Amino acid sequence: MKAILIIVMSVILAFLSCGLAGEVSEFTAPPVSMTPSIPVEVTFSLPGWLAGVNGTVGVKDFNTDVEAGFDDIISNLDMIAAGTLEVRKGKLGFVFDGMYLKASVSGDSPGPLLSNVDVSIEQVLAEGAFLYRIYEGDRLWIDFLAGARYFYLSNSLNLTVDSAGVRSASEELSARIVERAVEAARDEVEHQLPTILADLRDQVTASVQNQVSERVDEIRGAIGDRIDQGLGGSGPAIGGEIVGNGRIRDAIREYAHAAAVARVESARAQASAAMASARARIRKEAEKRLTKAEANLSKTLEREITRRIPTQELAASRDWVDPFVGVRARCQIGEDWYAIFRGDIGGFGLNSDQTINLFGALGLKLTERSSVEVGYRYLSVDYQSGGFTYDMVTQGPYIGLGVTF
Repeated sequence: MKAILIIVMSVILAFLSCGLAGEVSEFTAPPVSMTPSIPVEVTFSLPGWLAGVNGTVGVKDFNTDVEAGFDDIISNLDMIAAGTLEVRKGKLGFVFDGMYLKASVSGDSPGPLLSNVDVSIEQVLAEGAFLYRIYEGDRLWIDFLAGARYFYLSNSLNLTVDSAGVRSASEELSARIVERAVEAARDEVEHQLPTILADLRDQVTASVQNQVSERVDEIRGAIGDRIDQGLGGSGPAIGGEIVGNGRIRDAIREYAHAAAVARVESARAQASAAMASARARIRKEAEKRLTKAEANLSKTLEREITRRIPTQELAASRDWVDPFVGVRARCQIGEDWYAIFRGDIGGFGLNSDQTINLFGALGLKLTERSSVEVGYRYLSVDYQSGGFTYDMVTQGPYIGLGVTF
């Protein structure tokens, strides 16, 4: 980090010195040639960008946060290639820059239902820009640039289900259903107690069961929301589909019937002091049935949640083109040393919402035709389309070797 700050401050100070000194310098411009011929300069550079990434990637509405330094990427790197070509004649020029990267990193788990998310990123970046020199002095020149940047991105996610998290969520949801069902059964039995005493068992049991089902249905939306919260809002809403599943409804009906029968039988047993032994036996059997039904409900929820979370690889790719505009400047700070800066902004909501590209470096002239630059580059891209998300910052130290022909 100290080295990065030193590079950035050096570039800033170099440009400040150019601004303060103006055109007064011991480095004088070469004499103007009397011939109208202007040579064509071609510069080829091999950049080394020691970049890390930080942001959010998503496939099919499943999103995960990624934060990986250059050491993480290089240890999981499949392939990387980059190159820059610039052609200039007088005030006009054209620059082409390309990069290919394929790597795998680990993402953060977006919720308690997932234990791990593995992310694979394949990226192609190619840009072309026209250059126009708007100022040139003894020590400083400034170019205006405008062009387009092509992106190809392929993201893939591998989700790992957290069995303990799913089990815990299922037990919690089951407990909420049970609590609601027992409350409904108790209230309805007390309301129907005169009828129970009149031995209208079947009718009362059906009424109690209906009331239990209605009470449980009242919290069906909250149960679905709780399942979606377990995914951390990282994917499509599956909670509603799970609670509306036929097997879940059957399990709830089974529990509702068990709760109704248990409450009715308990009330009947309490209605007669002469049936003390029968009351104990009925209560014991009812409690066993309730326990079994509750366990079945919990297991059914667990199976459905696990089944609905995709464990196969989620993969998607997108390509698009973003326009951009910016400036580039270079300041000579010694016979062989110089500072260079570039900044551009693009996207403008046409494809990406916004792109920002910043670069600053100190350069050293090695020979008449070669130089080396050491600096820092920052690139942010905010793109979302059809469930595909790439909101990422790529930044890190930069070293490049350039040759002019």
